[in-house]
Amino acid sequence: MKSFIFCITLSLVVYSNAITESELITLLNPVLTNYNGGFRPNFGGKVFIKLSNLTVHSLGRPVLVNVSLHIEEMSNLRESDMEFEISMFLRQYWNDPRLIVDPSVLTSPVKLDQKAASVIWKPDIYIVNQKQSEIQSLEKEHKFLQLSANGDVLLSYKINAKLSCPMYFGKFPFDTQYCGVFFETYGSTADEVLLHWKEKDYSESTKHRALVNFKIIDTNKIEYILTSSKGQYPNLELNFDLERLSGHYILNNYFPTMLIVFTSFITYWIDVRSEILRSLWGMSSFLAMLMLSTNVSIVQTSFITALDWWNWFCTVIVFFSLVEFAVVTYLHHRKLPANKRNISKDNSTLAEMSVLESNNQSNYPHVIDVISRIGFPAVFFLFLILYCLSI
Repeated sequence: MKSFIFCITLSLVVYSNAITESELITLLNPVLTNYNGGFRPNFGGKVFIKLSNLTVHSLGRPVLVNVSLHIEEMSNLRESDMEFEISMFLRQYWNDPRLIVDPSVLTSPVKLDQKAASVIWKPDIYIVNQKQSEIQSLEKEHKFLQLSANGDVLLSYKINAKLSCPMYFGKFPFDTQYCGVFFETYGSTADEVLLHWKEKDYSESTKHRALVNFKIIDTNKIEYILTSSKGQYPNLELNFDLERLSGHYILNNYFPTMLIVFTSFITYWIDVRSEILRSLWGMSSFLAMLMLSTNVSIVQTSFITALDWWNWFCTVIVFFSLVEFAVVTYLHHRKLPANKRNISKDNSTLAEMSVLESNNQSNYPHVIDVISRIGFPAVFFLFLILYCLSI
């Protein structure tokens, strides 16, 4: 055991030249020789025997573990898989009274290597919503364990992880998604370990680092105790409010579809006798609307999004311009029955009624066009107002 501890202390890295290697060996050998990393700090237990059952009851106070994060990068947020990738430094701070040494000798923190890390007790924190993760090894410079004279321990390592993020796309593309990093102790209950966010130790630069399709508008940290059938477990959450950058959809979908709708309204101002022009104008608007609404790159979901409602309503408005053209064309070519056209000259009253009816029927297309010129734009602008209020 002494040879093992000797190998550990030989690999210590000292931040200050105030202490020599031999002094470190003399200082830490007694501490690490009697150290048992299988028990947490402040552990004080008794063994109670009930019949044939052996019960261990912890009487010591829980270890307070302060946690801080430094987010290096957030990327590859994929709506189809509801996941994102994150690269971060996880730092854990706690105090272990068993590691207290003479502060007059150890005046600066020391960095321990992988062998020392395997001896010292460490919190069993894991990421709840991880799909895949990678932790840098101690041989690399992105992970280290630091020890101070008063027993304070700092464990820091870099994590590259792929995390799940449940999303709702009802207001797409004006939606805000709420993703986060969730931490929990694997086996230690709240009676043994307490997790706490370290105050004022979070990378503010993350708020200004935007993803490809999102920007981080806010972050919040939460800590709570989760109660389950197995016990009460401490939890930490770091949540990100991600607002979608909707400029692409406004320029490539909303503006073009709005222009197509306005273009379809021109058919109501074309003379009813210009049937070829009205038909070509209406069909061109309708086909352009169909192509634009089906080719836009959107999230594939099982429910209707805000963009789906917009495309559907614009398509219906353009389609009804074709229906209106068909109606006015039919009324324009409608003829009176033959028995009303071949009226004897003696029956002057019936002849006058037929002429009046013919004049009324000839005005129907014009009346419908006039109503359409006002009605359809009014309905569309009413929908536009309600749409903007709902998103």
